[in-house]
Amino acid sequence: ENISWDNSWRNDIPGPGFSVPNNYDAVWIFAKFRKRGTSDWLPMKFSPQVSDHIIPLNSEIKTYQDSMGVMLYRKSNGTGTFSAINTLLKWRYAGYLSNTDTIDVKLFGIEMVYVPQGSFYVGDYTPSNVTGQFVSNDNVSPYQITSENSITLGGNGVNNLKSRNNQGMSTADDFTDAQTQTLPQTFPKGYNDFFAMKYEVSMDAYVDFLNCLSETQANSRYP
Repeated sequence: ENISWDNSWRNDIPGPGFSVPNNYDAVWIFAKFRKRGTSDWLPMKFSPQVSDHIIPLNSEIKTYQDSMGVMLYRKSNGTGTFSAINTLLKWRYAGYLSNTDTIDVKLFGIEMVYVPQGSFYVGDYTPSNVTGQFVSNDNVSPYQITSENSITLGGNGVNNLKSRNNQGMSTADDFTDAQTQTLPQTFPKGYNDFFAMKYEVSMDAYVDFLNCLSETQANSRYP
């Protein structure tokens, strides 16, 4: 398969504290299939082993243990239209199909942006008449997220994340200066690296999404 997209980039930033790659876009590739004569579309499970796939020399891929798709991106720094010619992905169909089954396949690609691991702040130094924002223990300063460790919400601990005791909030948080909650380590906080969609979902892409659902599933997602 030939895969190409516009406005691509990779711009690795050298220096301590950075890992390569750290500044690039990618395409999330996934697929659905169904046996001829059936209506249910099922996810194609791609091999989680990078070596099982064949990609051109100008490309790299990131695989995942759940086998739901792969990320394809530039191998070297560059900008502009990017093409990965003759890309071959290995599909693990054992247990789903026999070698004689006839199938329909839909292949999808969504442009993504890589967000590297790093600390960041939530909340801001807003005027006193703007209330309910995230703050540190001093009820003024933004709160810094420095890891994916659990966070105590509310209370008066030095390292707690607060929301100014729910002042001015139409729907109050479930934590206050007097009552705490715990945001567990398993809840993603945005510190670890992740991918985000580059663009909003187009109408065509949403139609493709609906067409791969059952009638009951699709009916609950439109209009």
